[in-house]
Amino acid sequence: MGDLDLVQVTLAAAADPEAYLEAPTCCMALAAAEVVAALAGQPAPDLPEEIRTWVGEHRLRVPPELRTLSVKALDQVAADSELKELWAESEERGAWVDPASGAARASRHLTRAGGGGRELGPWRRMSADIEVRNVFNMRGRGAVAIGYLREGMVRVGQRTRPLALGAGPHRVLTLAAVEPVHAPDGGADALGLVFRERPSLADLRLALAPGTVIRFEDDAGTDAVTAVP
Repeated sequence: MGDLDLVQVTLAAAADPEAYLEAPTCCMALAAAEVVAALAGQPAPDLPEEIRTWVGEHRLRVPPELRTLSVKALDQVAADSELKELWAESEERGAWVDPASGAARASRHLTRAGGGGRELGPWRRMSADIEVRNVFNMRGRGAVAIGYLREGMVRVGQRTRPLALGAGPHRVLTLAAVEPVHAPDGGADALGLVFRERPSLADLRLALAPGTVIRFEDDAGTDAVTAVP
């Protein structure tokens, strides 16, 4: 496959008007559209460094039809998708995030880069409620919480509300990774939550006792696209 083949396949899957777009497909389409916009000379200000480096090293020419496909994919995500339904079911269903973020931003960048099409409406902030079942140390990951998604959609970059971690001031934890795991209780849909701040095992166990339901919310300035519906 060529350097842009995976991007094209991802966008084509999301642009299909006959397909029902599940949340992971939507999120991958958002990421692919940002790559196209960056290659076309309109990178997002907070584009991840690894993507910025890749774009700088490859400097590929983006065909006009790929830009158009990107905008069609974003239109489809905003018009009819599981992601849209999840927004409607969340507590934040009436709140829209800054139009400079998410799909609206990607669409605008593509339009400026010659992709055509219309800009999308602003992208909504997402949240998730996770019921914690266990906390343990994972090699290379630090203290990890294991739990089940009860409502919403969880994704990298979301943050907790301030938690009592140890004797110091309450702290906010940020999701660095969300991974499907095999839970000790045999649950098939358990998630492993890895935190950027690397709290100690003792502190995390005190803050997240089994049965605790913890809320994760998108930061106002975050455009995370890795999601687990």
